[in-house]
Amino acid sequence: MLERDFVVILEGIDADAVLDEPYFEIVEFNSFDEGMFRHLAQVHFYFLSDINVRIVRRYRYNRRHFRWELFHNVYERFEQTETE
Repeated sequence: MLERDFVVILEGIDADAVLDEPYFEIVEFNSFDEGMFRHLAQVHFYFLSDINVRIVRRYRYNRRHFRWELFHNVYERFEQTETE
């Protein structure tokens, strides 16, 4: 699912503006024994070469519908570090 989301994110962006190797990282993953949602994940997508902006998406797994749902999607500035 994350690879598919990355394709959608990169659609329509000029290739010169994209990192040589765009990437995402799962920064949070939680599981719950009770409630409607079994899992919660937060993922950061890094893809722009000249601007320190990432997309922060949060996903949850709905027990009732047996599927992952995107419920949060924002652009966020970040400080560049040597590992990013």
